[in-house]
Amino acid sequence: MEKKPRVSVLIPVYNTQNYLEECLESILNQSLQDIEILVMDDGSTDGSRELIEGYCTDDSRVHLFSQENSGQSVARNRLIDMAKGDYIYFMDSDDILDKEALASCYDLAERERLDIVTFDAGIIYEGDMKPLSYNYIRNGLIPLDILSGESFFRLTVENGSYRAAPWLLFVRKGLLESGSVRFYPGIIHEDELFTPKLYLIAKRVSYLPKIFFTRRVRASSTMTKSFSERNFSGYCTVVKELNVFSRELSLQNRVTVKKIITDITSVLAYNSDSLNYSKKLRLAKFIVKEGLLHDMKTRDIAILIFPFLKRAKSIIKRGVGQFT
Repeated sequence: MEKKPRVSVLIPVYNTQNYLEECLESILNQSLQDIEILVMDDGSTDGSRELIEGYCTDDSRVHLFSQENSGQSVARNRLIDMAKGDYIYFMDSDDILDKEALASCYDLAERERLDIVTFDAGIIYEGDMKPLSYNYIRNGLIPLDILSGESFFRLTVENGSYRAAPWLLFVRKGLLESGSVRFYPGIIHEDELFTPKLYLIAKRVSYLPKIFFTRRVRASSTMTKSFSERNFSGYCTVVKELNVFSRELSLQNRVTVKKIITDITSVLAYNSDSLNYSKKLRLAKFIVKEGLLHDMKTRDIAILIFPFLKRAKSIIKRGVGQFT
């Protein structure tokens, strides 16, 4: 009988040849060696597939699967269904994982019978990429106690330490199976829908105050490109689905999910100046239809109606900055 791996590392890949070797080496060199590495080539055209095939030849833990370009959600969902490990870790193909990450998460999860272990991340900025307005270091903001998923979710959303990125999550596979939680296909920002659902079905969650992951912020990444129709469509889908999802929740959890919806609506309003008139009108109708107007900040409503205010705010900030 084939021995089941302790952890399944799932890696969707699309045209990340220049970063893939460093990513895979960081997984292969984990101190926890009893793992499987499932890689889904999502229709790459840059030589990524050939690089992965070399790793499959050299290390039996690496398994390559392929699909026509269908997006990260479809790739991850297929890999979840194929995973044999007791735990799942979601890796991005252009990033790096600390060699002690999987062992530390596995030991804690087994010792405390956890559904989810979450940790922190650092950031590498490529070229002249501007620093993000947020980070992934939450030490001091999240208690080290074992919390229910609901309590953890509410606490982190309320104090601003909540992060939806799936690569911050080490997850018991049984949790994904019992709740049938999967990534919404065909959109970006799908983690904004996936992660709340996951936390709200988890019984036992804990935080490790360790920087185990390194995110690479680069110009050609999906998440750092200029706000586009894909961002607009993805966020609107997430808001719509979260609205539906929240109707079945307790009042406390519904309030927390509504806060995430309000934050996403704020992002949509702030970036609405990149939309043409018809799409902006579509966004306004969407906000009204989904009942979002009541919870929107006055600032966001003003920017949505008068986009020049966003530029004025930026000018004022630069002016004030000269005297501080």
